[in-house]
Amino acid sequence: MPEHKDPQVKTKSNGCCDKETVLPSGLLDREAFCDVNNKGRKCTDFLCCVVFLLFLGGWALCFVIAWIYGEKYSLIYARDYKGRLCGTGEFVNMTRAYYPRLKDDLMQFALDFVVNSADDLSNLDFLALMDVIDFDLLSLTGICVESCPVTYDVICTSDYLSTNARPSPSEVALCQEGELVTDFENLLQIPRTQFWHDNEYCQNCYNVLMNTTEVFFRCFDIITTVNTFDEVCTYPDMTNRSQYFPNGTLDETYVDAYDTACLTKRVADEYVANKPTYESNPLAELMGSTMATLQSWAKDTENSALVIVSVGIGGAMVCGFIWIAFLRLCTGCIVWGTIVGFIFFLACGASYCWLMSGYFDAAAVATWVAEAAASIGLDALAANLERWVNSTDFSNQNMSSSNFQVVADLGIDVETDTQTLWRVGAFSATIVWTVVVILVIVVAKKIKIAIAIIEEASMAIMRMPCLVFFPFLTAVFILLNALFLIFSVALMASAENITIGEITTSFQNYTNTDCAVVNSSDAFNATDVFVDPLDYGTALSQRLLCLGIDFLAEWAHIGVIDILNWYQLFCFFWNNAVLQGIGIMVVAGAVAD
Repeated sequence: MPEHKDPQVKTKSNGCCDKETVLPSGLLDREAFCDVNNKGRKCTDFLCCVVFLLFLGGWALCFVIAWIYGEKYSLIYARDYKGRLCGTGEFVNMTRAYYPRLKDDLMQFALDFVVNSADDLSNLDFLALMDVIDFDLLSLTGICVESCPVTYDVICTSDYLSTNARPSPSEVALCQEGELVTDFENLLQIPRTQFWHDNEYCQNCYNVLMNTTEVFFRCFDIITTVNTFDEVCTYPDMTNRSQYFPNGTLDETYVDAYDTACLTKRVADEYVANKPTYESNPLAELMGSTMATLQSWAKDTENSALVIVSVGIGGAMVCGFIWIAFLRLCTGCIVWGTIVGFIFFLACGASYCWLMSGYFDAAAVATWVAEAAASIGLDALAANLERWVNSTDFSNQNMSSSNFQVVADLGIDVETDTQTLWRVGAFSATIVWTVVVILVIVVAKKIKIAIAIIEEASMAIMRMPCLVFFPFLTAVFILLNALFLIFSVALMASAENITIGEITTSFQNYTNTDCAVVNSSDAFNATDVFVDPLDYGTALSQRLLCLGIDFLAEWAHIGVIDILNWYQLFCFFWNNAVLQGIGIMVVAGAVAD
């Protein structure tokens, strides 16, 4: 510890960390006095650091496995009616999926797994169906398309188009017209069900009845209802007048519907929607209302972006600096005020329970307190207490003959009256109040130390105002950590199944190792390492790999997707804790340096 000649500072030879040492009040003076430097700083948990890096390596290996076995494009593109992935293979140019019978597919799922009979489908709640739907059992009729279709388009399955020409909209329309359909080839009127079965395009082609909307490479029939709201003043009559002259100038004599001079107005509230006529589609209407709500939220956010940035971000920062300055000046008042307020709140709760417990004459006590309050000028408090006494039947409250039945989670039924409940609350609140008071007395010195630390931290932040922006950097890395976890887990889930045997086989193929040959070779000769070290190292690594594969052969059939995902979740939490720890250490180092 260096010697200090400052006569105003009292110190001892045992350094600035001794509790009897008087330190300078200034932050920079204290830094010079304590001789803060980076000498002797080192990694204290080297083994833990190595284990952490090994776990991160395992997380990276999980991502590699997910990348190899997972279907990356399935995270973006949809599948068609045969489970083939759009945007890949034969559908490389068809990245969108259109669902021509989405409502029918959902109703079929409800008929198979949700409702008891076809009669219940008429009252099917699609919003409630979304909560119980099982996507592993749901089969959707998706058709891969290059772009989302529009009205009058005809969409056919790829299998039909591979051997047939695309029919016209009028031909497909016959599949849904009336009970009898004209067979133009034979000039006969045949039932529509027969016509539907006789013509293959009825089962594979669909008319697009309205413009579809793309939602993340999926095309849906979305029914959007537009609300038109118009008001015009009728007294004075403005129905046949325009607010502007033909030359575009404003008519000063025009009376708007919102003007106070308007005594009567006509309100036109109109809803306009484009719907198919052959059947109702509540699912499309539900999607339309949801889409309209999201669009309105986005529009509101765009319109109020300036307010959000200026008030939500700028105002919060200004308030933060004001709060820091307030902490610097009034830390002790805030901390002790909070503690005393909490103790007072517990005391009030305990007192109220004691008053209602029946041990005391609550009416007499409350009346005495009201008179005492009135004598010192607290008339409002006295009036409230008197009103409370007059409106409460203490005798009936305390000695109620009616019982409460309390059913515990363990299935035990307990019957008790209100008086017992108030007494239990009184004893419990008193015990909690006593414990809190004792704890505050015991840790009073540590509370003072915490107050001093808060004052020092506020001083450091006021001297280094940019320090408040550092947590944003930590938050960005934590967000990237979370996004990596989500992407890796989703990629892992896109694989149908990954077994230990498949992973070991992939390692053999990647390293070009034939374990049958390696295991049948002669034992290694120790002198080979001196003859050809490279070949010896390769052979040794192959032998170790094959030993590991042979050891895992017993569990080759076990799926590992869930295991690897749990491992990734553990790595995420550990990495998240490390990132937060780094942020804390950086701030602490900046303040202490």
